[in-house]
Amino acid sequence: MTNINVLRRRLVNQLLSGDSTKAPHEVVKILGAIQAQDYAGGEWSIGLRIPGSTISDIRKAISERQIVRTWAMRGTLHFLAGTDIDWMLRLLAPGLIAGLTRRYDELGLDERTFRKAGTLFTKFLKGGGQLTRKELVVMLEKNGISCEGQRAPFILHRASIDRVLCFGAKQEKQETHALFDEWVPVKQSMERNDALAELARRYFTSHGPATIQDYMWWSGLRAEDARLGLAMAEFWLRKISIEGNTYWMPKESVMIKPAKQVVHLLPPFDSFLIGYKDRAASIDKKVLKMLRTGGMPDSTIMIDGNVVGKWKRRITKKVTITTELFREVNRPDERALRAAVERYAEFTGNQLEWESRTKR
Repeated sequence: MTNINVLRRRLVNQLLSGDSTKAPHEVVKILGAIQAQDYAGGEWSIGLRIPGSTISDIRKAISERQIVRTWAMRGTLHFLAGTDIDWMLRLLAPGLIAGLTRRYDELGLDERTFRKAGTLFTKFLKGGGQLTRKELVVMLEKNGISCEGQRAPFILHRASIDRVLCFGAKQEKQETHALFDEWVPVKQSMERNDALAELARRYFTSHGPATIQDYMWWSGLRAEDARLGLAMAEFWLRKISIEGNTYWMPKESVMIKPAKQVVHLLPPFDSFLIGYKDRAASIDKKVLKMLRTGGMPDSTIMIDGNVVGKWKRRITKKVTITTELFREVNRPDERALRAAVERYAEFTGNQLEWESRTKR
């Protein structure tokens, strides 16, 4: 299998190629999770995979609790399907907590403090309450729990992976927290081994071709658990060898015919890049040097699965999109780039202003 076919298969499996008629929560469910510490970027990651969708469609699914935002893989904020959040957190939380033991000690946080905070959250939010982070911090301080330094974010994080809290509705631009048991409408439970198999199946069918190292990076699972999950998910998968490495992909994989190149504007943490430990298939070494990868990574322009530039947006009464290409492109690709830029403006519902340049 050639590199271009790997990318084209990933584009199809990640719902970035072809006509998807999926609902927003179905897209999230298929991919397993959508990284969402950049809230607007997470919304676009979903909308990017549903032709003709708008930001209102994504926000409606969130308001209806079909999609829920919380800390999940690697302890990072993700959008999860509401029906998946319970079993995924039960599977992932022990590893996340174990990895934070030293940090908890440094901050003077112990299990008694976490239990007390959980009791207070339940008391003050019970009955459909939603409070901002600032309001929760004030409440904790008034009730004897210090939130000095970095204690507050770790207390909220722990309450979330313990399934006490999750993010609720937005109040204008401020995010709120709600009680997990009240906010999540339907919970699907699984035995641990079933959950390991299901998470592996979701990843490799939506991200394949991918390696076990890619999966371990994405999920944050220990090698032993990741390999066990993959072994139990093999029924749905097939493996291929590329340059001596083993890749897994869905057994019923779509055959990819040569097609015209496709342009995508990816948000900073989109699964097409962040979902793999090894991103060399999509990002050339020379291109990598021109991108900001730490902190908030650059939003990228992708042609046929390869990163060829970066973009940024600014929204006032209109959306201003600035694109910067790292090489010259042909006329068809220019037209495809324009279509991608216009698609983003359509998604946001704003009038478009486009500033384009090519790095010389």
